[in-house]
Amino acid sequence: MASVLSSRGALGWLSAALAGVMGGAMFVAASTYGDTLLVFLAYFSIIPLIVCGLGSGSLIGGIASLISTGVVMVFSGPQISLTYFLAFSLPAFLLMLLALRYRQGSDGTLYWYPEGYLLIATALYPCILLVIAGFMASGEEGGLLEMSTRALEGIMNTMKDDISNNMANIDADKAAQLMEGFKQMDLVLPKFAEFLPAFLGCVWIFFIIICGSASQSILKQQHWNLRDSFKLNDLQIPNWFITAVAASGLIGFFGPVPYDHIGNNLCVMLCVPYFFLGISVAHVYASTFKMPWLVLLVFYTLMSLMFWLVMLVALLGVIEQNINLRQRLTKRIPIT
Repeated sequence: MASVLSSRGALGWLSAALAGVMGGAMFVAASTYGDTLLVFLAYFSIIPLIVCGLGSGSLIGGIASLISTGVVMVFSGPQISLTYFLAFSLPAFLLMLLALRYRQGSDGTLYWYPEGYLLIATALYPCILLVIAGFMASGEEGGLLEMSTRALEGIMNTMKDDISNNMANIDADKAAQLMEGFKQMDLVLPKFAEFLPAFLGCVWIFFIIICGSASQSILKQQHWNLRDSFKLNDLQIPNWFITAVAASGLIGFFGPVPYDHIGNNLCVMLCVPYFFLGISVAHVYASTFKMPWLVLLVFYTLMSLMFWLVMLVALLGVIEQNINLRQRLTKRIPIT
């Protein structure tokens, strides 16, 4: 397969500089004001990089990623810049590199790197980091699980101290409710700590997908996109991937400590592609109605209110992979 490395000439190099500075500045602002809603700028800081790469080529995008990392290093130091590089800059470049790969058919048609494989690559990245972190922490007592528990306990203790120090400024009833809430959270903290890596990984995956889709949409509106638009309804997950999900689940269930902890978290993150496959089934089903937007509104509202529906949607994705529900649904005549 070939890859689009560079295009647009001098304009592409200029866009690399601008995107790199903008992306780095957004992350610096997020790390500086991490106690406010600006923390979300950390995730959105990759949008300029992806826009640059998908619009000007993966080489140009790679230059933008390096520039953004340099900006973070200058203003936030090497340790934070390493975090930025591993969590945002490097994966953004790798995904750009994959997204711009293509092969050309005998008739001249371009076949871009499939969306399903891009989704799998996105899910595998935090899984690889988790495995590395797990082995690095294996020498510590309690391993990665104990480190996650201590981190959560530290956050909880800091919040409790803040409330205690400001008790005079807080209504007594409200303060009592807050402390009662903390007691309830202390009860569920060990369970949450067990799946903290998966939670952080899934949040990262979702933001990467959102930013990638938003970047492609921005480029398409200006007719600057190099590859075709991402198509959710045509999403396909290769059959072999379910083996990886099953293997991680078996390790989580039968594996010894600390490998059971790693296996459980890997299984959750590897299920994310099937969640999006289930989402595509819902979109195809909604398209068979006269007002598909209303069906999707109800669907997403219910899923936001009942978290267990997320697992059902992922299961729907697994079922779709075997019986082709979308193909059956597309044969339905839309209701008029």
